[in-house]
Amino acid sequence: FSNEYDLAGPISFSPGKVVIRGTRNDIENIDTLFTDSLLIKNPTATQTYVVPLIHPGRSVNFSLPCSRALITIPVEKFTEAEINCDIEAVGIQNTFSIKLFPEKAKVYYQVPLSKYNAVKSQEFSVVADASSADKGEGKNLLKLTLARTPGYIRNCRLEPPSVEYVLTKKP
Repeated sequence: FSNEYDLAGPISFSPGKVVIRGTRNDIENIDTLFTDSLLIKNPTATQTYVVPLIHPGRSVNFSLPCSRALITIPVEKFTEAEINCDIEAVGIQNTFSIKLFPEKAKVYYQVPLSKYNAVKSQEFSVVADASSADKGEGKNLLKLTLARTPGYIRNCRLEPPSVEYVLTKKP
């Protein structure tokens, strides 16, 4: 892809399925048809291509309802963005309470320009798993993970990657 451009969704094929006709012996082992190769250099926009279907072999005698497929490759310009999200502590025993430092994390991600303004912090879930927390004294860190993100973003990273915590026994 050209700089700052990337695949913006699934590649689509039309038709998605074809019905082939022939004798049982000729078609019983065919479950996939292939297309010719397609070489695309540095795309910067969504494009649709007409690509010939490849007949599976000369010894196979059947008919295809079409000889070509349309392949649509969605391409869009991406940009980096960031959003602040609350950190959820999980894996805490009922006899303990936890305080995280900091309580929010910054999520950096790449997003298609068309969806830049649609991203909301509620679409993310940043988690600190306290089930591995040391119940003793001292400075401790919990690693942060992204449990949920919008499907249209990519290349996420968290800052900070871990948080300090204070674990106290409930009275």
